[in-house]
Amino acid sequence: MLRRIAPMFAVLLLICVAEGAGIPGRLGRAAAQQASPAASPPTACPATTAEANEALVRRYYDLAYNERNPTQADALLSDAFVRHDVAVPQQNEPGHADDIARLQVWLAAFPDLHVDIQELYVTSDTVVSYVTWRGTQDGPLPQWGAPATRRPMARESLVVWRVACGQLAENWIVQDNLTMLRQLGIITDDELTTVGTPTVATPTP
Repeated sequence: MLRRIAPMFAVLLLICVAEGAGIPGRLGRAAAQQASPAASPPTACPATTAEANEALVRRYYDLAYNERNPTQADALLSDAFVRHDVAVPQQNEPGHADDIARLQVWLAAFPDLHVDIQELYVTSDTVVSYVTWRGTQDGPLPQWGAPATRRPMARESLVVWRVACGQLAENWIVQDNLTMLRQLGIITDDELTTVGTPTVATPTP
């Protein structure tokens, strides 16, 4: 069911995106590491409704993840698509290739991967998705140097999508990788208890 963001939630979301730099995992830090595409002169775009934007995000999750067909989902992404993700930063110039490659890695690691949409919050050009990923790791996770563990996982993810001209133009991703890595046994509880005391910088007067 379509839900519209309340004015206060919209303000808080804008603050998170604009001012979250310096807080690990916050959207602003990802945005600071990866610049958004440079603004270009406005062009005529087909008008989209909040309902259409919601359907666009749902279709992306269904095609790319649940139907395991990321190459078909690339038509939903803008030619200048940019992903802001601290855990898996975009490696190439804006476009489809990097995100399709990332999806293929996840689908190879979790052949039974399924994304459940818990909530969608929609405004005129923004969709916030709260989803749960579920799957069994039957392939390696190269970003963590981890072989297949054959264990199941379920992790939460929050993604802010920007829609432009009827396509997904940009997103900011925050997800619970630590819970996933603990469920898979890639990080153990013993390792967490022996990691040591973090070094905290002394603030300057």
